[in-house]
Amino acid sequence: MGGGDVILGVGTDIVQVSRIARVVEGRGEAFLDRVYTPGELQYAGDGKDRDRRLAGRWAAKEAVRKTLRGELSRVAWRDVEVFSGPAGEPSVRLRGEAARAMEVLGGTDVHLSLSHSGDVAIAVALLVARSATRCGGGSPGRGR
Repeated sequence: MGGGDVILGVGTDIVQVSRIARVVEGRGEAFLDRVYTPGELQYAGDGKDRDRRLAGRWAAKEAVRKTLRGELSRVAWRDVEVFSGPAGEPSVRLRGEAARAMEVLGGTDVHLSLSHSGDVAIAVALLVARSATRCGGGSPGRGR
């Protein structure tokens, strides 16, 4: 975040890894296809860390969606994609209604932090705007 950035929204979410595992077991592919993008499912893989990775992505998506406040009802789960940046940092790509909501709110970027401990995944998201954009200058971006 630059010195002139303005925080427009904060979102946080915490979820039990075992809860996501139970939902995946019960609802299977229908749940996975409704919530996660192909890239997120590829990242999660099929190994022992799959449920932990899915839970982290769930928490991140929910945290990002919460930054969009009143626009939340129209944002589909797959409109928010969480991916690893070049240095492995969690990053966000917004599409569809999520991108439109960010633009309506004057946002230019989303900052994201993820953590796991035992059976818990937590995420915090910040929706920010460059101060010049918030004051009407420039054009909002579409997230990272």
